[in-house]
Amino acid sequence: LHESLVFGDFIDKVKLPESNELPLCTPCAFAGWGVISPEANKLPRVLRWNTIMILSAEENRNNSNYVSNEFLAIDNKFCTCPLK
Repeated sequence: LHESLVFGDFIDKVKLPESNELPLCTPCAFAGWGVISPEANKLPRVLRWNTIMILSAEENRNNSNYVSNEFLAIDNKFCTCPLK
């Protein structure tokens, strides 16, 4: 960054974990403007968030098009990467 971030009552830094390992079935909170349904033809105008469960590396290899620098997380309807 070219200048320091300004924190306030509702904006603060996030403490990152010391390990890159993701424990099995860890809840993973995320936010974004991504597509929210298969029928959607444009991105939403508001920031959305959800909490999903991270699956094990073995489940990644067995049930998805596994990429070593990604993890598989699932909710009731979608996965973060295509299943086989």
